[in-house]
Amino acid sequence: MKKCSRCHKAHDEETKCCARCKEKASIYNRKWRTANPEKVRASKRKDYETHKGRCAAASRKWAVEHPDKVKAIRETWQATNPERARESRRKWATTHPDYWRQYKLKNVRFNIYWHNWRARDAGADGTLTQEEVRTVFDEQEGCCAYCGELLYSRFDIEINIDHKTPLSRGGSGDIENIALACRRCNYRKGTKTAEEFKEDVGKAS
Repeated sequence: MKKCSRCHKAHDEETKCCARCKEKASIYNRKWRTANPEKVRASKRKDYETHKGRCAAASRKWAVEHPDKVKAIRETWQATNPERARESRRKWATTHPDYWRQYKLKNVRFNIYWHNWRARDAGADGTLTQEEVRTVFDEQEGCCAYCGELLYSRFDIEINIDHKTPLSRGGSGDIENIALACRRCNYRKGTKTAEEFKEDVGKAS
């Protein structure tokens, strides 16, 4: 038999406190945390600063073991904080330009094949290569030629190879007639020339 460290009554449990005292302590702690949120946060911050390495390692381990929960938490936060999420993605993409540039340019290869096929089908002169698209991408500093959106700032922005003068209006398929645009601008532009589309965008704004 053990004696409870709080009420000093005998009990058969392995812990220092009996079940009754543990329940009372739990109720008191919950009430205190509810009434003192700032102190709770300050205590957690202090513990984190004291054991930063251990906390970070534990967080990474938990994230690896619970990918579905991490994904759900991230999606919930992004849905409730769209502006902060957008800014966070933009900031990360800005500080990791090489990663996103390689990721996006790797996925634009199919568009190059499609572009060259369309140009041949329309009887237009000129073809594109991967190196030429990289050059245009760098010249545009990774931004859409029309709206200025970073083409590697979000997963849902697809790089489109746009003809400044559409093939249907006699445009060529070579590099001088090419601009990289986001999917939204490319669809909105349609059969307009780059100058006509920019004028329409300027009037709308």
